[in-house]
Amino acid sequence: VLSRIDAGQEQLGRRIHYSQNDLVEYSPVTEKHLTDGMTVRELCSAAITMSDNTAANLLLTTIGGPKELTAFLH
Repeated sequence: VLSRIDAGQEQLGRRIHYSQNDLVEYSPVTEKHLTDGMTVRELCSAAITMSDNTAANLLLTTIGGPKELTAFLH
């Protein structure tokens, strides 16, 4: 995600909206923001500091999914 921000392909302040259907088990931060969504910055923080699974999934989606992550890592 941060690589995409450095490249100008993403913005930390971009707000991502999601629904109850997007929530997965153990989402202590994202479950509190269903109505207003969260910024990329907030999702990064939730994923890293609270191990919020929905935040991690939403961030994975923003980079193009598992296939794009694998390509980036190679």
